[in-house]
Amino acid sequence: MRFNTTSFVRLSAIVFVALFFHSVRSASADPTTPNLIYTTDVQHAENASANGDYETSFNDYALAIAADPTQPSAQTAALNILEQNTPHSINLTSIQNLPTSGLPFDVAIENTEAGAVNTDYKTVIIVPHGPLTPELDDPVENWPFGRSAYVYSTRGESNALLLCTMHYQSPDYSTLGARIGSLLALLDVVYAQKMDISRADDSLPFHVWLCSTAPVSSGGEQWRNNIYFYDVGDERSSIEWIREIAHEFSHLAFPAVGGSYTEPEAFANGYLGERLLVRWLDEGAAGGAPSVEATWKGTFAGYPNFDRLLIAPSLAEFKKHALNKDSLSQLDAEGMRYLIGMMLRVDDVCGSAEVGAILQGLADKHSTDPNDLYDSVKAALDSAGKSK
Repeated sequence: MRFNTTSFVRLSAIVFVALFFHSVRSASADPTTPNLIYTTDVQHAENASANGDYETSFNDYALAIAADPTQPSAQTAALNILEQNTPHSINLTSIQNLPTSGLPFDVAIENTEAGAVNTDYKTVIIVPHGPLTPELDDPVENWPFGRSAYVYSTRGESNALLLCTMHYQSPDYSTLGARIGSLLALLDVVYAQKMDISRADDSLPFHVWLCSTAPVSSGGEQWRNNIYFYDVGDERSSIEWIREIAHEFSHLAFPAVGGSYTEPEAFANGYLGERLLVRWLDEGAAGGAPSVEATWKGTFAGYPNFDRLLIAPSLAEFKKHALNKDSLSQLDAEGMRYLIGMMLRVDDVCGSAEVGAILQGLADKHSTDPNDLYDSVKAALDSAGKSK
């Protein structure tokens, strides 16, 4: 038999390919030996991390874990990146391919909108099993927090963006932290859909601190890109939790209004935002009540009381005085209630996008003065024939 050069090259190639796949299969079959795909992904991850590209590094480690879940080194490295250099973006496909157990962190992926036709809207929550080492102090009270979770959201893109990092002081609050993170992701979608403008802090992930005590009184507060919930172990009704979460989120999301109110607090965007967001959910935004109950894992049945105690009085206050500058200039609790009623009226007759445009116009003027809303509100209501 004679072999020409071409035949020899072909035979050599066939033998090489066969040996290559045999080596890969053999390595995969041995639980102590990383396979070639795993090794390549780890090398890429290490190179990215060395260059300070923690987003690419985390995604490559996720691919390595999916390729060989038996190797602990990639799992540990991915966890270290999460806790020390939290990536602002993660690849959804990489996360979806992770094993469902055996990792040092839990990964939950859920549709942000319950029953939505577009199931590309996802919320991803990653919860490490162990405590932070060292613990992290919050920026206001300097209280130590030993646990964290990471909330990502996507609106149809292949990458999920970091929405917020949850911090809590006890593993007993991990379930509550995941519930709050899921509801915040839903509120973020509602805001985007209804306001048709970017969040005031859109480029900045924020931090959520779940505190087992309170510096002065229960409730919550916002400072820069941080929101606090105090006495989280105390009993609250489901609708009160929803209101409180929407309130603090609104301080970050809605353009600032006020700053000089004497009560109930200096800025009105927290109370204004909570009224709008919770009412929009009741009206069906982002899947409505079913989405609330699926993400928050609690009832939304208390909304009628919310409407009776918080929505109706504000609308009545505006109806009583109609649109006038004196009421808008009032900086006590009644004045804030009037402002909220005014914007609820705009929402009723002009639509939520007009609410967004008016508030964005205030921000564009670099103003937080409620009086600067008068002309744009008057134009919107006059155009709708509903100035009273």
